[in-house]
Amino acid sequence: MAPLDYEEALQLYKLRRWLEAELLSSARWPEDSEIAAFRAQFDALDAIDRRSDFNKWALALERLRYAIFDLSPQKILLREATRLWTLTDRYRALMQREQGESPERRLIDALQARDRGRLISDYLAARATVEAALEQAFHKQEAA
Repeated sequence: MAPLDYEEALQLYKLRRWLEAELLSSARWPEDSEIAAFRAQFDALDAIDRRSDFNKWALALERLRYAIFDLSPQKILLREATRLWTLTDRYRALMQREQGESPERRLIDALQARDRGRLISDYLAARATVEAALEQAFHKQEAA
């Protein structure tokens, strides 16, 4: 496997941000039953200790994200987003495994409120946090 490369990571995360924001921009509003299913998935995700069972947490997160992004009719973009998730997995492993609520609850809240502006802004804020954590992880790795 090739060594981790910061420039590659930046480009992959930039592509993810663009594709995922596009998917959310085109997502249909979910039914109440779908919101309930998202909340159940989120609660299960939030109950997993990501420090001790990171792989289980990452898989639960991926399933929830897929369900949310699958609200978009743009299935080719969704397929590419899932491909990028796989490519960025190795970079996610660099970041801190802190407990704390995942940002997906805010996305679910915005979907339930049918507030597209809030959905996109909450998503972009979460991406900015992840990308800043990635940058910090690379700088820490370089300093070591």
